[in-house]
Amino acid sequence: MMKRLGSAEEVVGVLKRIMERKIVDGLLVPINDGAKTAQRLVTSPALMRGASPFLPVFNVNIAKHLSRWVGTQKKIGALLKPCELRAVVELIKLKQIDADMILLIGIDCYGALSPKDYSDNRDRIGTWPTPETLRSVLETVPARKACGYCAHHMPQAGDIVLGRAGKEFFVAGVSERGKEALREEGLAEGEIKGWEEGLKKLDREGRARREKEFKAIADRLRSPGALEELLAECIACRNCRDVCPVCYCRECFFDKPLNNPSPDEMVMLAGLRDGVDFPFDVLFFHLVRLNHMGISCVGCGMCDDACPKGIPVSLIFQSIGEEIQRTFGYEAGRSLDEPLPLLMFRKEDEEPYKE
Repeated sequence: MMKRLGSAEEVVGVLKRIMERKIVDGLLVPINDGAKTAQRLVTSPALMRGASPFLPVFNVNIAKHLSRWVGTQKKIGALLKPCELRAVVELIKLKQIDADMILLIGIDCYGALSPKDYSDNRDRIGTWPTPETLRSVLETVPARKACGYCAHHMPQAGDIVLGRAGKEFFVAGVSERGKEALREEGLAEGEIKGWEEGLKKLDREGRARREKEFKAIADRLRSPGALEELLAECIACRNCRDVCPVCYCRECFFDKPLNNPSPDEMVMLAGLRDGVDFPFDVLFFHLVRLNHMGISCVGCGMCDDACPKGIPVSLIFQSIGEEIQRTFGYEAGRSLDEPLPLLMFRKEDEEPYKE
């Protein structure tokens, strides 16, 4: 069930009416007010000046900030790019988000730029770019690294979808909750010609680049010491952990005393290990993080954006994470109905005991 929307004002009007009808207590929406771009939580339709749902800039995976949306009586709606939506799906499964308290509004994505690249090309792109405009810009301005090999340009889950094809917009109710939220919008059966086909074409192109990049990094990682070599410039700032939407622990092991030895303990370790390198236990940090979130990595690329040394963190983690997911026949963020592999047992997973 969907409704065609002829202008940006009509799109914003739908979002305002969701708030006016008290479907949600607040709305988390991309805002461009000229001075900056941001994800802004607003509680009144009057505060939606500058709302730009299709803003092609990615400065934070907002799922990171939704990961504490539990134990609340306040319900919000959140406009989410596909990788953000997939991260939210994983966090719901991990009991870090109360699904009943967030109306999930998925937005299609034709690629995103860094905040600086968007700012430098704001006049060309505008705040409501058509897919054609964005494709033209991306011919000369590089998309974010992870966007270059993204294979998920279409929202895969959620309650409502906001999309565009050419100069036309549409809104669609996906879940029963989404249809109820749009009940007064006059939804009807229909489709936007070329929308799904265009995004699937981008998926295929991204998947082809992805396979090439992943094969290259996988081949390299087969060499002894290759991972240490790739991480050689890591300064242990832990930015990758801090921006990762599925690194959700309230207290991280690496902030505990056990992983922050005293000077006396460091000298003892140096004797046991024939020396201690600084920064301390860089490889251990990345291996633990990979073990922690590899099954739920959605490939948003925030770790790449945050790394001050230009280490291909996302490429490393995505390539290994995808292999882990493939082992279990699982895809992170694909569906709320697909349980996390490590929380379930299937008879076909059982292996015969070997003495």
